[in-house]
Amino acid sequence: DALELDWGQVFPHGEHAYILGNPPYKGSKMQSEAERQQIRNIAGLGGAGGTLDYSCGWIIKAADCARHGAHVGLVTVSSVVQGEQAGQLWPILLDRFSMEISFAHQPFQWYSDAPGPRSQVQVVILGFCSCAHVGRTRPLYQYETATARPTCIVCRQISPYLIRGDGLLDSHIVVRETPRPVNGLRRLRTGTKPIDGGYYILKEDEKSYLVSRAPAAAK
Repeated sequence: DALELDWGQVFPHGEHAYILGNPPYKGSKMQSEAERQQIRNIAGLGGAGGTLDYSCGWIIKAADCARHGAHVGLVTVSSVVQGEQAGQLWPILLDRFSMEISFAHQPFQWYSDAPGPRSQVQVVILGFCSCAHVGRTRPLYQYETATARPTCIVCRQISPYLIRGDGLLDSHIVVRETPRPVNGLRRLRTGTKPIDGGYYILKEDEKSYLVSRAPAAAK
């Protein structure tokens, strides 16, 4: 199991190496309790462990090796640079391990050639290394749409959100989640989350029947 292995056993720390790969995607709600515990242990986020994707385990393990001179290039699910995951993952990489993004591809559509149903997900490509080994300029590949051909711009800094970070006061800044609303409104416990197996998604006749029995539900 790559997440249980000491990667320093694969190649000695200090040896110049490249880590390339496509870590497995599995969202926090789809992980087993054992997998969730692995991510908690690797990320060091405490008991809750955040909502990190399973692929983040590989990203963090690679960052640990990159502190000793390795260069990393990973294809991974685009959610690691979006939403609450960005606020959990990137402080680990940029602050705890002193990484810098050396190149990146913004989200684009990826199609699997594997047998069976064709997988269609949006992915990013992340290149990173220690701040001591990063170049002065860094290529960032931008996509006008998820299926378009990329255009490359050259940056001095790349933000964790995979945008040009040159003009930011802090190119490492991320939006962190907060347990309480900052505007004084009541706390929102759970928003729209269509992962219930389809039980709350109604067909037209089901909706009509529900409204006929409970008119207040129409709202």
